[in-house]
Amino acid sequence: MIRRPPRSTLSSSSAASDVYKRQTYLVPFEMAVTSATVSPGAVMCSYNAVNGEPMCTNSQLIAGKLRQEFGFDGLVATDCGALEDAWEHHHRYKRPVDAAAAAIHAGVDSNCGSVLPSSLGWAIGNGSLSEADLDVTVARLLAARFKLGLFDEQDLPQFEIGEVDTERHRDLALDAARQGVVLLQNNVLGAKAKLPLSKTKYKTVGMLGPNANASMNLLSGYHGSPPFLVSPLAGMSHKWGSANVKYSLGCNVSINQTPPEEVQAEIDRAVQVSKEVDVIVLGLGLCGDNYGGGPPGEDSTCYKIDESEGIDRPSLALPGAQLRLFRAVQALEKPLVVFVMNAGPVDLTEIRDSKVPIVAVGYGGEFGGQATADVLAGDYNPGGATTVTWYPDQITGLVSFREMSLRSNRSNPGRTYRFLDENKLAPIWRFGHGLSYTVFGLEFEDPINSTVDMNSTVEWKVRVRNTGTMAGGVVVVCYVAAVDQAVVRDPPFRSVFDFERVEGLDPQTNTTLRFPLTPRGRSLVDEQGVRVTPPGVYSVWCQAGAIASTSKISIIVK
Repeated sequence: MIRRPPRSTLSSSSAASDVYKRQTYLVPFEMAVTSATVSPGAVMCSYNAVNGEPMCTNSQLIAGKLRQEFGFDGLVATDCGALEDAWEHHHRYKRPVDAAAAAIHAGVDSNCGSVLPSSLGWAIGNGSLSEADLDVTVARLLAARFKLGLFDEQDLPQFEIGEVDTERHRDLALDAARQGVVLLQNNVLGAKAKLPLSKTKYKTVGMLGPNANASMNLLSGYHGSPPFLVSPLAGMSHKWGSANVKYSLGCNVSINQTPPEEVQAEIDRAVQVSKEVDVIVLGLGLCGDNYGGGPPGEDSTCYKIDESEGIDRPSLALPGAQLRLFRAVQALEKPLVVFVMNAGPVDLTEIRDSKVPIVAVGYGGEFGGQATADVLAGDYNPGGATTVTWYPDQITGLVSFREMSLRSNRSNPGRTYRFLDENKLAPIWRFGHGLSYTVFGLEFEDPINSTVDMNSTVEWKVRVRNTGTMAGGVVVVCYVAAVDQAVVRDPPFRSVFDFERVEGLDPQTNTTLRFPLTPRGRSLVDEQGVRVTPPGVYSVWCQAGAIASTSKISIIVK
């Protein structure tokens, strides 16, 4: 079993059956092209290979699926250097000219790199491409430029510097950072603290940990240069007053070969600060900026990047000495709150089991620290939900990095909310998990027909009630599961067919959401890789994070 990441996607190939592709991997592209309000103008092909064929020369997937089946008529552009990889690293082609011809035949239009510019003339000369082949590509390139208005007589619009970083832009950035926060755990019986933090009860705050004073790490990968960055420390200092907030690093995100005595000394300093304050806020997590290299370009705690393009994690555990820091602070038995800065799942089992409140803040951008402080102080009620399943680190020893099937089998428990067998491996938090400072209720509004025609769309009306005392938002996700049908073996345990976020629902008020369940939404993939809508019995239900759920309704599809 390959339990570590492949050395490089520039040379790795994934074995994916038609079932896996149709069931999971093609779905985002199909939905973007066929279901989006505005069809994308371009799609990028990636570095990796599928079933031995590099993606940017993959005629089956680009020409066959993307263009012919999904009807995509826009541009396909390569990731930078991907065509070079087709012959240099994948060794699928002997020469650049061969890779160039294969890319054009596959439906590629634009190359970030040198293969197409340097090889198209040779390909026409040796007969592997014709001018007619290039006419198709040129037509798509010109059509894109016409759509962009590059051939219009009037001048292209000019944007002034005053139209950058406006008040509207800042409001949007703060709102996005707030909405991305997920309350993972709170108000557990026996915990010494609960959120939101009371300024009356807690006069002084200790901000500890490698992400407590995060700055550049707020931006994650491929970012621009914001006009400012609000760290969590700055956000909390603004609310409690700088004199009432004490800071200690505690440890780096990763040890980075720091001498053990220095690591322990830093933890000891954090423990001392903890003894001097009323409540401790511990900022843990990962480093997600793909620029790397340490200061001044990065936070001083981020010499090693944990998650970004080109970096896979062989472990889901918190890196470095972060758990040691948590244990040392927790041993004081003082009120303690943890927030984590991350994108992919992290094994927080030990921290969860300690009962402390936990908040996932992601990489919140320029206002990430303010959004974190707003949630901790109760100035914003978190309503986000997890977008992935959070697994224990145990899964890294059960599932190979090269395993493309998500279904469970004898050797592994499966992956994703659709296929994880929780009898074999319980997740730390499920996909769609999230809590709130208020209380919500969900219920189906109208009587539901128990029998549905195979080709019919059914609209489900769901009433969302805020029965608590604080205004708040919540993400409502609706699922369908095949309970009894005779066509598809081992269907998903559940599949999302629609979702919507409610924001700012006042206490003791309600709103009604509408969720259409189409034949496509309840479809399954058979063993030949064909999407089908078999008759049978299906369950439908909706959930508001971990807060509320409708009853499960059974429908019979005929």
